[in-house]
Amino acid sequence: MTDSTRSLNVAIIGGGMFFDDIIGQTFKDLMRGGVAGALTSIGMSHLASAIADVEIRVSAIGTRSKKSGTASRIVDWFAEDFSDSDQKIDACYGEAVWQDILASHKPDVLFVATPDHIHSRPIIDALEAGVDVITEKPLCLTTSEADQIIALAAKKGVRIVASPGT
Repeated sequence: MTDSTRSLNVAIIGGGMFFDDIIGQTFKDLMRGGVAGALTSIGMSHLASAIADVEIRVSAIGTRSKKSGTASRIVDWFAEDFSDSDQKIDACYGEAVWQDILASHKPDVLFVATPDHIHSRPIIDALEAGVDVITEKPLCLTTSEADQIIALAAKKGVRIVASPGT
């Protein structure tokens, strides 16, 4: 996040079964109203004034395959609601789509909503790039992966948060 713009550039990878109802709608709400509106719902309103002006911008949504059309469908769905704004969201595809997104979109935050067994690699790559991460639970599948992720986040000075999910 840059102090001069007070915005967070977020990229999302995955999108599967919870995207339409939960993840996507949450990001739409955040893009419309920023973070402050969500804080009171989790009992943290004392933080609202410090971040009320932070704009959330989703710059990319990535999935493994264009064949399923998930990312482009999601981008179209977002575009409908933000057609009158300057927010451009790219649909990205590839086996390691997060690597391209990290390099080309340079997000402040990577939101990982991939299948559980794919969480670790994008999280590790994002942390290596100095990018904060929010991931759907579980964080990873093994204790050794968790230890590696926690140590890397501490070393790089970035945050990793596992969403409580649904």
